[in-house]
Amino acid sequence: MKEKIKYSLVIPVYQSAEILPHLFATLKSALRPILYELEVIIVEDSSKDNSWKVLEELQQTYFDLSITLIQLSKNFGQYAATICGIHHAKGEIIITMDDDLQYDPMDVFLLLNKLEKENYQVVYGIAENKKQFFLKNVGSFIANFFLLKVILKHSNRGSEVSSFRAFYRKLAVDEKGEKYHVNCDTFLNWILDNRWIGFVTVSHQKRVQGQSNSTMIVKLKQLFEQSFNYFDSPLKLIYYLGGMLFSGAGFVLFLYSVLGIELFNLSYKVGTFIFLALVGLIFISLGMISYMVNQIYLQKLKKPHYFILNKILPIERESKLLREIVFDHQSPIE
Repeated sequence: MKEKIKYSLVIPVYQSAEILPHLFATLKSALRPILYELEVIIVEDSSKDNSWKVLEELQQTYFDLSITLIQLSKNFGQYAATICGIHHAKGEIIITMDDDLQYDPMDVFLLLNKLEKENYQVVYGIAENKKQFFLKNVGSFIANFFLLKVILKHSNRGSEVSSFRAFYRKLAVDEKGEKYHVNCDTFLNWILDNRWIGFVTVSHQKRVQGQSNSTMIVKLKQLFEQSFNYFDSPLKLIYYLGGMLFSGAGFVLFLYSVLGIELFNLSYKVGTFIFLALVGLIFISLGMISYMVNQIYLQKLKKPHYFILNKILPIERESKLLREIVFDHQSPIE
């Protein structure tokens, strides 16, 4: 009988060969209550270590987790890997988490309880005290502040979002099967009002093994890409800030050159500095516009957000269990 998958757990993997055995053992132990309603989708983002080989071995060992393995052709990044996993999810509810076990898999049930019982469409797991390097915390704070307060303009969403989230699959794939090829938090923001988004406090542990691949620079780069690829905030910044500065500078220059009125007693050096600063702002604005035009051009060319090199479907749990039972109960040949 074909199993009905209700939950899909998506985990992007990169440079995590050391921690993978511990990750799978923890998942099996923590998620046992929903084990036969669950599928696990692992997206290996073209790691330089032997993560893919380790995953192939673990899939055989932990067959009862119903693991789908996907290997990308190059390192497309965490967001692209996560979106790839979401596109291949079959469950009614999708859960995403990182591969470093800093978020406890047991807290998945906190997300699911709030999602299913309190009528939310998406729930984020937020850690109060993150046990990670100071600079990474700084990067996360800056990225979340600008994403929530400046770009999304949501004052009642708490202080941050996270990669530990649960939401309904219908939000990622529409009725026609059309899939969104944008950042996960971006498309959730596009289609949901604040009242459908919930938060729950979860625990946060130190990384068990290895080093985190998500540094402060990576966080800020992700913020930059989200800002320019999916929102009009950079254009508004150019419009308001650039417009006011250049209009003000032009007005002062008009008064001084045409009417002979000197509003500010500025020295030659200060005036030169202001002039160069305004010229620099012009070039920055042109660079921002050029980047956004280039993104539109790449979309017209249908540049892929990810490309799958290998995909290994899960081992059927029932047939695997049956084979093991038959093998264990066979009479020895005399």
